[in-house]
Amino acid sequence: MRKAVPETAEYSKDTNETTKVIKRFNDSDWKVVDGRNVITYTVKNVNKDMYFRLRGTNLAVNTLNETDADGNPLADKLVGDNNATKAYADVCIISQIQNSFCHFYKLD
Repeated sequence: MRKAVPETAEYSKDTNETTKVIKRFNDSDWKVVDGRNVITYTVKNVNKDMYFRLRGTNLAVNTLNETDADGNPLADKLVGDNNATKAYADVCIISQIQNSFCHFYKLD
């Protein structure tokens, strides 16, 4: 697969057909390591630079007015005005890395 060239329609697309979910985690995947909750996942067959987008939330897939069938967050405006209480009720993290090694820590 080649990289999209800047200033082209391909470069400006807001979708990527090659993107896929390679792993989902849930509460049973967390292990305690040195007093921290940790998930370890190994990406196999890494033989070139790769890009990973990691996302986490405290909500299940298909949570009414919060997530869709794939677990994607929905717009907060679906259930009224946004405020601090609402924001902290549905915590979402997004991280983007370009290597094959990382650690995730669950904050209590």
